[in-house]
Amino acid sequence: MLIKKIELNSEEYQQACQLRYQLFYQPHGLSFDSVFDNKETESIHLAIIDCNLVVAYGQLTQKNDRVYQIFQMVVHPNYQRQGLGKKLLAKLIAIAQQKDASKIVLDARISAINFYQQLGFKKIVGTEHPSAKTGVPHIYMELVEV
Repeated sequence: MLIKKIELNSEEYQQACQLRYQLFYQPHGLSFDSVFDNKETESIHLAIIDCNLVVAYGQLTQKNDRVYQIFQMVVHPNYQRQGLGKKLLAKLIAIAQQKDASKIVLDARISAINFYQQLGFKKIVGTEHPSAKTGVPHIYMELVEV
């Protein structure tokens, strides 16, 4: 398996969009267009590829000066519980560190809090909220000791 940056409109990017749609948006009856937001063009897109198939994906975007945001982390169901999410998250953190990030933030599904805590993210107290698109409960988390 290979971790690599993928380009917008590449075959890998299209596969990543399909994976995001299938796991995040389709179960809520949302259209495929729900996958896209205004951060797509300015983001770093990272994927794990296995036999020409995108099996994990995540985005990194600079929010402001030295603050970066990780979002759209997804692992294909057949590849979950194999450490791919941790590898992908660690690589996204490393890229932010190379860019001199002072803080990395994310908006985690409540069910994924423990996953992010394992790599040092901390919950920001009192910020549980529903996703604007899906209604799924999320919480803001941050990694300050970058």
